[in-house]
Amino acid sequence: MDAQFVSAEAYAKHPDQWGNSLLGESVHRRDEYEIRPLTAQEAAEVAYEKAAPERWAAEGRIGSFRRVVALHQWEKIEDVPVDATTAQVVVQVYDKLNPANQARMRDLPVDLMCHIALSLASG
Repeated sequence: MDAQFVSAEAYAKHPDQWGNSLLGESVHRRDEYEIRPLTAQEAAEVAYEKAAPERWAAEGRIGSFRRVVALHQWEKIEDVPVDATTAQVVVQVYDKLNPANQARMRDLPVDLMCHIALSLASG
């Protein structure tokens, strides 16, 4: 995080290098921002977010659906393109199932998982 903030002198030396860049993290002048240590809750939230890829990997296919929801970006899950809306419905249905039915749902092919979840959600 400290790499995002530079001194006013360093910022003035290379104005074309800093600023809002579409290619990476933005760099800001340190004197324009209040820099404070994270609270315990903020630190826990940051740690939780950084651990998200590990949680998704541990959950297997359902973790892939959770990744699509979190990143708001479609992806192919086992060669089936899944958008964020469909993934959200699958995750919501999965979370409401009891453990026995969750296991059955995990064993279904991705396209059938999506079809069943959308059918259940639409009534």
